Amino acid sequence: MTSTPTRTDRYAQCPETEDDCWCPCHHEEQRTAEQEAYELMVQEEITPEYWKLLAEQRREALDETLEENSQLHDEVEKLREENKSLSEMAQNAEYFASILKVCFIS
Repeated sequence: MTSTPTRTDRYAQCPETEDDCWCPCHHEEQRTAEQEAYELMVQEEITPEYWKLLAEQRREALDETLEENSQLHDEVEKLREENKSLSEMAQNAEYFASILKVCFIS
């Protein structure tokens, strides 16, 4: 005879049925952002070290993003200058082509 396992963890008080609940007590294999948020809400206390670590990770990510943004800004400026130069060269080429066309047609 098999018995249904009972939930003795912190989710044992979950009032939802398995189909309606997204807490990890029912669907441990399908972790989502909502489940992680739920776990954070029911967790007794989040340590200050966690927040320091999270802040540091976000600061590093922001630094990387700002550096990449600066590099992209510089690259865009160089490409604009190159575009302007090539546009002027194209206008000159069109002018010389029109002169040559007039010379060979007459």
